[in-house]
Amino acid sequence: MARSIVLKIPHALGRAEATRRIEEGIARARPTLPAVVSFREMSRDEGSISFAIDALGQTVNAQISIEDDYVIFDANLPILLSPFSGMASSAVGKWATRLLRVPQV
Repeated sequence: MARSIVLKIPHALGRAEATRRIEEGIARARPTLPAVVSFREMSRDEGSISFAIDALGQTVNAQISIEDDYVIFDANLPILLSPFSGMASSAVGKWATRLLRVPQV
């Protein structure tokens, strides 16, 4: 059965800064992905980023909704990738939390 990953990550950056960090994070992450994973398409709309990722011959459709104080990551994993949902959820959660962390001075 296909599986959804939905993560709500709080932040204190405001929408514009959170969007900037996420876009930069995606740009930095793309060249480091394993050969079996690639971005197929990406689009940006007011307050959201949508993209498709090809992984192991399957397509994962995802959307990141960016609000003033939280980000929602929502991805639909096809049935063949559903066993990896826990690992993917953990990796995305850690990645997003690191991107959205306010540096302590």
